[in-house]
Amino acid sequence: MCYNLQMEQFIKKLKREVLRPFKRKTQSKKMTFEEIENDRESYVRLNQDKRFMMNRAYDYICKYDKYAPNANFMDSGYFIQDIWGARKVLENTPKLHYDVGSSVAGFIAHLLAQKQKVVLLDIRPINNQFNTKFLNGGGGYNLYSS
Repeated sequence: MCYNLQMEQFIKKLKREVLRPFKRKTQSKKMTFEEIENDRESYVRLNQDKRFMMNRAYDYICKYDKYAPNANFMDSGYFIQDIWGARKVLENTPKLHYDVGSSVAGFIAHLLAQKQKVVLLDIRPINNQFNTKFLNGGGGYNLYSS
């Protein structure tokens, strides 16, 4: 019994350390147990599709997500600018778009979501799994395809 308790404590500590980088820097309001149960009951009552039945064995409750701000995009002019720029590129329907230094999480993501082929040029290194070509300042050339 002592071994199982030690192993359980070790697993909890390991899980806490592995998940530490993913914790929010600023915590928003946290859902209560009662709120989680009320939401679960509402979902079960309203769900008409048997493919989406809930099973507590697979629960992974994210207590902060319900009230977390959605990336605070209204505070950033870059979000609107990225959408505007992506629309302009897509209106011209190029076979290939060459991009210098744009945000992969913003502008490039909008292009890739529309299946636009992109060559990224940047002095910063990047690890990506996108269907893109990447040219960096050191003269390196890597082709990433999905």
